[in-house]
Amino acid sequence: MGVEISQVHFADSSSARQLCNRQGVGKVRHLSGKLLWVQTQVQNGSVEMVQMPTAYNVGDIGTKSLGRKRLFALMSELGMVSAENGQPIGQEELEALRESHSNSRDVTKLAKTIFS
Repeated sequence: MGVEISQVHFADSSSARQLCNRQGVGKVRHLSGKLLWVQTQVQNGSVEMVQMPTAYNVGDIGTKSLGRKRLFALMSELGMVSAENGQPIGQEELEALRESHSNSRDVTKLAKTIFS
């Protein structure tokens, strides 16, 4: 076949990414042995851990209480459509979220430039 599949895990938790990217338990208590296996997979390149901004984490749908705008933006990110009319849900909210996130990054870059 010759097809190579890469496994990429997106996480918005910096502590989870740090645990997966290091080797061993360190000072962590009550750690599941499964994490050691995940660490090995990340170490040998079978699994890649990638940072995802919390604002775009669609896994938050159904697991957290979300405001209407963020819920609709995440639903748009998933490609959901209205059952009533078949129109995409939350496109305006997603664009507003993207613009807000972009502006926030620009301000952070500017601040780092000014204070360095």
